[in-house]
Amino acid sequence: LIHFYKRMKKMQVFVYSDEGVSPLCLAETCRFFKEIGFSVLELKHDEIGRISECDIFVMPGGRDLPYLEKLGKTGCDVIRKFVESGGNYIGLCAGAYFAAHNVLFAPGTSLEVKGTRPLNLFPGTAYGPLYPEVQFEYNSELGSHASFIRPEDGGESCSFYVYYNGGCSFRLDRSTEICDLKVQAVYMDVKDRPPAIITFKKGRGKVLLSGVHPEVSYEAAKKEGAPKSVLENINKTYPSAREFFKNIILTYFHKS
Repeated sequence: LIHFYKRMKKMQVFVYSDEGVSPLCLAETCRFFKEIGFSVLELKHDEIGRISECDIFVMPGGRDLPYLEKLGKTGCDVIRKFVESGGNYIGLCAGAYFAAHNVLFAPGTSLEVKGTRPLNLFPGTAYGPLYPEVQFEYNSELGSHASFIRPEDGGESCSFYVYYNGGCSFRLDRSTEICDLKVQAVYMDVKDRPPAIITFKKGRGKVLLSGVHPEVSYEAAKKEGAPKSVLENINKTYPSAREFFKNIILTYFHKS
């Protein structure tokens, strides 16, 4: 990993920072990537043409509909062509929903969002929220949760808690093929243990989608006002969660 880290220090990350992005998620995403050695630049929707200048484009958490409204089909086409040509995309929570062909959020409620997305990096459905016992609310920590996830390559002892607030899991469409799909982690506290973090190839590029927020630290969640029970669980295992996410980034997106 030291070898990969030296290479990654020179890599450029652009983080989307326009309407819909959560201030918490934006701050924590930028902090995380800076801490592990990336050069980080925030990008607005009208600057999306610059995406070819970066190695990795990150769509952070927030609300997916404003992303769609601001970027439109034209902006999504630019992002998709960037990936297909060898660029890399990381979608966190709303950024993961946004990358799926279909979005299904809070069906049957006043918060319901469903429909197709023109970015269409993942040929399937991103669906959530995943914890019916927790009532999700926008701009609130009332619906936050400490998801208990396990790396797919690890045993029960490798599981840890990660900040979650309205995130998704992933389901492939029927008769759909996807290149090098790998489930990096699963939800241990959701029925049938669905995927929490996945990676796959799109054209010549690579994609990582996460329904959870391994980039959000205990300190940031506490400052944001997350419930005590959530904070207590995150605090137990945050170093392990951070190291796991860091290792995925350093190994999966390294330059050869």
